[in-house]
Amino acid sequence: MIAQTQEFYDLLGQGLAGLGFEDNSEASALSQYIDTYFADKYNADATMETAGFPLNSNVKLSDFYEQIESSVRPYTIASHVDIDSDGPVKGHGEITLGAGTIPTWKHRTVTGRKDVKDELRLANRLGGADAQIIDSFMNLFFDSTDKLIGGNHNTMLYLRNMIVSTGKVNIDENNNPAGIPLTIDFCKDYRTKHTTTSTWYTKDDTTGVVTQGAAVGAAGASGIDPIALMRSIRTNAQLGSDHLPLTCHWECDYLTWEAILAMPYFRQFYTIATRPDITDVTNQLAFGRTIDDDTFKTWFEKLIGSKIIINDNMASIEKINETTHKTEFIDMRGFEEGTFVLVPDGNLGDSQFAAPFAIGSSATRVAYFDGGRTMIRTVFDDKHMTYSNKSEFTGLPIPNKTRWQYFLKVKG
Repeated sequence: MIAQTQEFYDLLGQGLAGLGFEDNSEASALSQYIDTYFADKYNADATMETAGFPLNSNVKLSDFYEQIESSVRPYTIASHVDIDSDGPVKGHGEITLGAGTIPTWKHRTVTGRKDVKDELRLANRLGGADAQIIDSFMNLFFDSTDKLIGGNHNTMLYLRNMIVSTGKVNIDENNNPAGIPLTIDFCKDYRTKHTTTSTWYTKDDTTGVVTQGAAVGAAGASGIDPIALMRSIRTNAQLGSDHLPLTCHWECDYLTWEAILAMPYFRQFYTIATRPDITDVTNQLAFGRTIDDDTFKTWFEKLIGSKIIINDNMASIEKINETTHKTEFIDMRGFEEGTFVLVPDGNLGDSQFAAPFAIGSSATRVAYFDGGRTMIRTVFDDKHMTYSNKSEFTGLPIPNKTRWQYFLKVKG
């Protein structure tokens, strides 16, 4: 094989140039490529805005977050005074300031030796990489970058759902097998006061079979009235000292809602409320089960006085099976199953980021995405003839409405 220069083997550089992307004073060729092909597909502004944690416009130079939460004071009435006197001074609400380190999240893909070597050997024989070789490599690179950026967005949504459903970040070997553990409790000041436990059902996690709790619908002090309980949590939060806004909603995981749909109590209750002419218990249950999910959900929401947002977001991790030594992909639900969470409508916080940076080299290309929040760095190893495509961002959804998060745990 004829020895060639590093530029000869720079398939990425040739591919970017072939697509019309060249370095300029405003952005690198790689940044232009990523913005062109991924900005619409992975719109972090829109994604996190919808999730209630819009991007903080300040991309920090340091990696410290601030959680600023002021107490809510009512609009107290004015005082009657004589015409020449000042009114009394109003008190300020208490401001709580939390701070910590924004965690860094990384992953990478490697275009393997075989993939690159076969193409580069062919290029060497041909005296240069033809259009087909370049196109083949750029397809590999597109897929690699897509996995990294898509994984980053899933990371932020997973963290958001964990924070909303549990009030904290809990990263451990189960959801982060290749990284280091992390625990941040955003709700420690309110957790005890704002958590209600009421066993509505149990579930066999192997078979998925839901069993209704014996106390659900039972008479007496030990009985559970789920509808009354959800209403009381909301009204107590709104009319009590917490001053929860009137515009609020419940959130739950998809599997939690499926369990609600499977419970006989709610199906029978629906029939009693809408078809009082059906008095036989068996027929009540049978009729209730004929009601479509959307109709049932609308009825349920009217009874509890709030909308329910059903969260079906999934995340995946990959880990090496210690027995087979093969890669396994494991799905995870970010929103805790068996928990309803009452929160105000609108934003629940913001997403804070620190700016990544890298030291470039002749074998490295660097791109910044999501307004400088994400860094994509490609490194060509000419010794082993491989491309590493590396992603890095330092970011976290930071809640500022934890005083208005109410947890109802219904799974036993």
